[in-house]
Amino acid sequence: MRRHSLVPSATPVLSIALTLLVPSWAAALESIEPAPAPPVDPAVSTTASTEEPTSPSAPPPGEPGDPPEGSPSPEGSQGVSAAGEGEGLAAGAAEAEAVGAAEAEAAPAAEIDREGEAERAEPITAAASASPEVAEERHAWTKDLSFGAFVDAYVGFNTNLPRPQAGTNAIRAFDAANGFSLAWAGLNTAYEGERAGATIDLRFGAAPNAGWADDAIPGIQHVKQAYATWHALPEGKLSLDFGRFDTIYGAEVAESWMNHTYTRGALYNLAQPFWHTGLRVGSQVTDVVSITGLLVNGWGHVFDNNMAKSVGLQVGLTPGDVFGIYIGYLGGAESDDVDPETGAEIAGANWDLRHLADVVVTADLNKLSLALNADYVLDDTPVGMQQWYGAMLSAHYQALSWFGFAARGEFLADPDGFMSGESDNFLATGTVSLDFMPAEMLSLRLDARGDGSLRPLFPTGSALPGLDEELPMTPEMRQFQLTVTLGMVVHSF
Repeated sequence: MRRHSLVPSATPVLSIALTLLVPSWAAALESIEPAPAPPVDPAVSTTASTEEPTSPSAPPPGEPGDPPEGSPSPEGSQGVSAAGEGEGLAAGAAEAEAVGAAEAEAAPAAEIDREGEAERAEPITAAASASPEVAEERHAWTKDLSFGAFVDAYVGFNTNLPRPQAGTNAIRAFDAANGFSLAWAGLNTAYEGERAGATIDLRFGAAPNAGWADDAIPGIQHVKQAYATWHALPEGKLSLDFGRFDTIYGAEVAESWMNHTYTRGALYNLAQPFWHTGLRVGSQVTDVVSITGLLVNGWGHVFDNNMAKSVGLQVGLTPGDVFGIYIGYLGGAESDDVDPETGAEIAGANWDLRHLADVVVTADLNKLSLALNADYVLDDTPVGMQQWYGAMLSAHYQALSWFGFAARGEFLADPDGFMSGESDNFLATGTVSLDFMPAEMLSLRLDARGDGSLRPLFPTGSALPGLDEELPMTPEMRQFQLTVTLGMVVHSF
């Protein structure tokens, strides 16, 4: 855009001054005989401005040696009267005004040229940087942002009628309460650029306290995932995640609508880690083979409880769109290497390793989907060797676009009491589920589930005499519990 110069041209001012001074000059020349005019040099401009060229409309200068047109010649100047002198000077003033007017008309064009050169040379200003093209380029990264949210609520009934209502559904992950309850609500944010990314998943409600609270860090249970990603090689050939992320082991996940049933199984809740903090490296080696590696603070630690680190590896085989096989291992020390009460070092704690072997097989047969998961864990602890293992099989059939049903069965062995707190114990669960989807992003699931244990694990509403004065009455425990749970989830992902 053209800018107007704040410096006025000198040529109109000079013309006005000549016009005003003409009467004074005429009076002075009545008594003075004019001297012959010197010859005019054609190289010298007749205009008042030395920066602008002579206007084409200005009278051309005379030949060398000739006086300017309109000036008195040397020969005729002796007999010129005062009136004649005045007329000559007035004619000169008129010519000066004409020259000034021509230069005034030419000045804007020259000013435009100078300002055009200045605008081409000046850097981009704030106004230019605010153009739509620049603004679109500046905010292009926001196109790689994604957001998601969900609310997961349920109502449950336990035939054992345990008291209190909260937390008495034993071996359950996120549906441990009876009556109406909020499982949790979540907000997901992710930036997925070409070479870098970031993920933040926040959770609020009762469920985060069940599996994500750790290390006595206030508020950490609300952070399900938070990690930065570097895509070192394109097309998934090599990516690195650094921070806190979900585990890569097991068939089920924390979000209920992503599983075959609403309630999560005992194998997920008791035998496997929920999440890790550290480094995760992933590589899609071929269209069939993927590899994921971990270097982490063990099972669910923001801050490690020992100096050792856990190392994990998972190999995925997906020969087509139907079957998938995932074989994983995680090994590392899980015991404290310092006594929390005395502060004394516990010898050998960093070499007492826990080993997890995990196998997942999935199949997607049009309307029918299947998942098989098996785990074996061997843990070398300061009190001795412990082990636990189990398997889960689930299926989901999508009968209609808005309706499906599912079933799951589990078996777990707990010879040393790690999962259940009771040694030489075995657990089994069975679940049937009806899946309704009356609207987009809305999921209604009705689970009927039975849990059994070789040892009495499940509280009831009845009380028995206590073993001491501090506990005069204790809940009666049973070997089974039957529950009915209706879950309602609205989710955007």
